[in-house]
Amino acid sequence: MTDTDDATAAGDAPTGPQRATDSRPDLVYRVDGRPAAPDRVTVFPADATGDELTASWLTVNLECVVTLECHR
Repeated sequence: MTDTDDATAAGDAPTGPQRATDSRPDLVYRVDGRPAAPDRVTVFPADATGDELTASWLTVNLECVVTLECHR
């Protein structure tokens, strides 16, 4: 992903890389708002570069993301 992929996310969701607040501080996430499609969240290691980054990310629709407290 590049900075040119950034778009305004719906609601108050942050855009750009953000540090995950769970027990894995080495992960960051990014919200990509898309006007004609569902907003997407990508989680990836903060220190990943090049080939590591392309092999170690996960992207889901923003509406599928829930807090861990919801399942405890």
